[in-house]
Amino acid sequence: MKIKHILLSCDDSYKYISFWPTVAYHWKSLGYKVHLGLLTTRTEDVEYINNIKKYGDSVFIFMPSKKYNLMIQSKLLRFYISKYFLDEISCISDIDFYTLDDHKHAEDLVTDEIINNDKIATLGYNAYINYDNLNIEDIKKQGVYRVPACPFISKGKNIYSIFHDDINSDFNEFLDTLCVNLNNTITLKEEKSDENILYYLMTQNIAWSKNNIIFNIRNDFKNFYGQWCMWAFQRIDRGNQCKYHKDKLHSGYYIDLCPSRPYNKDEIEYLLDYLKIPKELQNIKL
Repeated sequence: MKIKHILLSCDDSYKYISFWPTVAYHWKSLGYKVHLGLLTTRTEDVEYINNIKKYGDSVFIFMPSKKYNLMIQSKLLRFYISKYFLDEISCISDIDFYTLDDHKHAEDLVTDEIINNDKIATLGYNAYINYDNLNIEDIKKQGVYRVPACPFISKGKNIYSIFHDDINSDFNEFLDTLCVNLNNTITLKEEKSDENILYYLMTQNIAWSKNNIIFNIRNDFKNFYGQWCMWAFQRIDRGNQCKYHKDKLHSGYYIDLCPSRPYNKDEIEYLLDYLKIPKELQNIKL
């Protein structure tokens, strides 16, 4: 296992924080250290904060800024907390995500380039490419792509450096500087996608991006009814009401699980049992 830390973030809305107990246990059961950046105004609610801190390896508490969209702040926070793991291989993930292949699809991305040469690995840029016109070799020549934020793998210092060059900045300074760097092309008051922000930053420094970011294809993306490819056939997905075949599950066909939000044990109980997540954790409501 080459990845050491799983970095997550969310705000305190039940839609997302409801996943934390089971997801934290899930990553820890696989041998990872899992960390949560939590955006909340409830800093004085000691009981609530202590309850959140029961799960995972660490929880970093931040007050949201009133200047920017709450959703984008909650997504960017996982990139911000990478500053705490400067020289250790870390993986940005989603709070509502479970791996079904013991995270092999991400571990396979951690090559010597990532470990010793400070490169960054991404997976699934082909999710945003029209498969009707797909020629992988031609596409690779373009060099820089929009990528899913999960997974995003490197040493913490390399992840952080995409957004900010001052490791000592607090979260508000991080957001303010990022806002300036986006040059009014993207506004943090309205933007909700950290993937859009990543793509903008990478295209502003194409030479650096082509040299430092490894864009990997996710092999199970397929053309879906002639649309831009957003469908991973080896994923159990909320977009398909989490339908799956048990024989495929037990044969190792599925890679990951992205269930409906908020957390709903009844929808995925069999899968939680398959992942050996204890019933007492499955029943917790934060």
